[in-house]
Formats: sequence, C-alpha cells, structure tokens
Amino acid sequence: MQPIAQLTTFNPTRRSFLGMLGIAGMAVAASPVITACSNDGGGSSSGRYRIVQPSKDPLVVWAVSYLAEDEGYYKDEGLEVERVLLLGGPAALTGLLSGAGDALSATPGETISAFAKGQDLKIVMGHSNNMPSSLVISATAADRAGVTGSSPLDERRTALARIGNLRLGITAPGSQTDAYSRMALRQAGIDAGAPKIVPLQTASNCLAALGNGDIDGYVGVPPAGETAMAASGAVLLLTAQAGEIAKADELQGMTLVVRGVDLEKRRDTYAAATRAEVKAMRALNDDFAAAGKLLRRTRFGSLDAVVWDYAWSRLRPSFQSPIVTEHALSAWVRNGLIDGGKVGEGDVVYNDLIDMRLTNDAMREVGFVTTR
Repeated sequence: MQPIAQLTTFNPTRRSFLGMLGIAGMAVAASPVITACSNDGGGSSSGRYRIVQPSKDPLVVWAVSYLAEDEGYYKDEGLEVERVLLLGGPAALTGLLSGAGDALSATPGETISAFAKGQDLKIVMGHSNNMPSSLVISATAADRAGVTGSSPLDERRTALARIGNLRLGITAPGSQTDAYSRMALRQAGIDAGAPKIVPLQTASNCLAALGNGDIDGYVGVPPAGETAMAASGAVLLLTAQAGEIAKADELQGMTLVVRGVDLEKRRDTYAAATRAEVKAMRALNDDFAAAGKLLRRTRFGSLDAVVWDYAWSRLRPSFQSPIVTEHALSAWVRNGLIDGGKVGEGDVVYNDLIDMRLTNDAMREVGFVTTR
C-alpha cells in the first residue's frame, strides 16, 4: 500500500482506476446491523444501547463503534447494541431528542446549534478527531474549470469559481458535508448563496446524482469519493485532511452525544458504552491494519480491495484520541458554520456542552494514552 502522503494526492484516470478495480459502478457497502426506532423516552433497560446514526449508508468514520460491536467489546460490557439509521443530521438529532435512541454519533454542527437554543445535550466522547473528507467533481465539471487532480493547489482551490451554474450536493443543511462545501466555496471566492446547494440525504444519492449529471460535485468521507472516481471518472479536487480546504482540518469530527437527563439516569450504561468504544479506539491505534481487515469483512465486504485500502489508509490520523477539545469544537462556530453564522462564540458555554469524565475514566481503565 502506498504511504498516506502519496495516497492523498492519488488521482488515477477513469480508465486506469477502473482497470485496477475491475468494476464499473459503486460497490454498495454492507452493514449487518439492526435498525430500530422506538420512542420510549430513553427508558430502555440498562443493557440496551441504541446508537442513532445520520445515514443509512455505513461510513468508515464510524469505525470505532463498528469495531466495538464486531470485537465484542459492547457484549463484554453487558450491552445489546441497536442502530437507529436516519437520513441526515437534523433527523438524527431529532431522533435523539425524542428518545428514539440513547446516543448520537455525528458531526457536531446540529448538536451545537441545538445546545445554543437551550437543548440539554452533552458530548461525552469523540469517535473521530476530524473528518478526512474530499471534494470530488465530475469529469465534465473539471473540464469546464480546466483542472485535473494533479493541477497545482492554487488552481484547484479556485476551480469552483470557473464552473458555471455550479451545483454541489450535500447530505443535509448543517452537516459536515455542508460545512466543508461552504468552506471550499469561500476559499474560491464564491458567495455561499450563489451556487445551488442540493440536499440529497446520503452519500449514495450524491454519487448517483454526480453520475447522472444532476450535480457537479460533492464532499464525501471515504469511501464516497473513491467510489465516485471509480464509477464515473470523478476528479479528486480537494482533500480536507491535507489542509487543501482552508481551516477544515481544525473541525472536530464525529462526536458521541447524549441527552443530559439520560446521562444522569443511566450513567452506568453510558460508562459501559464509553469503555467499549475507548477499547475499540485503542485497538485501532494498536493494530490499524488488523482492525481494517475485520471491518472490511464485517461491514464493507462488497468494496473492492483497492478502494478499501485507499480509503482505510486515509483514515488513520482520524482515530488518535477520544477526547473532544474546546478548540476543535469551537472551530465550527469560529468559521461561521452554525445556523449560517448566527451562532457566535458567546452563545455556547463549552464547559457545559463537553463532558469528558466518562472518557477520561475509560482511558485510565483500559490503559489508553494519547498526546492529543
């Protein structure tokens, strides 16, 4: 496998990439999980743990939680896991607030917005330190902009401004895909209200829309961009993790969010879940390759090996620590990404929103040490 530094600039032609993959379309990722959506107000039994996820597509950035289940760490803690799969961040947050789930694993945009409006929410752990997202554009859009994946960075950063009638797909307003898209537009000198931002709910829908010519590009986390490159010859324009979308690498990635009232009522359950997930993050750090082999077998078996290896290698820096810092969380506010910039620094008391006590306890118990 190539080093990460080379893979982040890897952009094969459609023909060469399809030749390596031996496919002509998207490999649909399999996720053997239970989908449940009950509304019992959080009063479930202590051994039941329902995780709300804002996508029906399995995402590699949920590796910590997937690994905790597949390695049996939840089971060791006496927890029976169910996954409540909803479409988009707003729906997922609503699911948590209504009691359809016990915890939400999502990027923090919607959480910060809801907290600023008075919702009783706590961020108790980070499932990823950042979101290793990429902005891909169609081959047609790349031709209109006069760029390729190997063009100089300055040309790629301004390419969106040279695509007439620009249409970008996102999963949902306020999501990470929305945030990174707007940051990419900003650095290209485009008013975020000028292009057409199209909410499409899932990465699969974005991929189909790109292939059909309904949008010109979209931001996706691995393997969403890689499958677009394989399926339709999309061009990898910008990679957030490499700093190519200005300030995007500052943003906190996936967080684990719970309702404050539930945390008080069922603290033992959340402590057990956090221990299981910290064990999984430590396992990722101890043997990243082995964790990837397991997850490909259990969750992403239909992806071709080349796509999987490329996507998985890019994620390694995202799982360094379960600690959510105020600096990384406030980056969402500092960059004007919450409610169109209406939520400012003075609207969020981060000490009330972030509660790392369970995570710190779990790190001590499982012997996971990080410098982050």
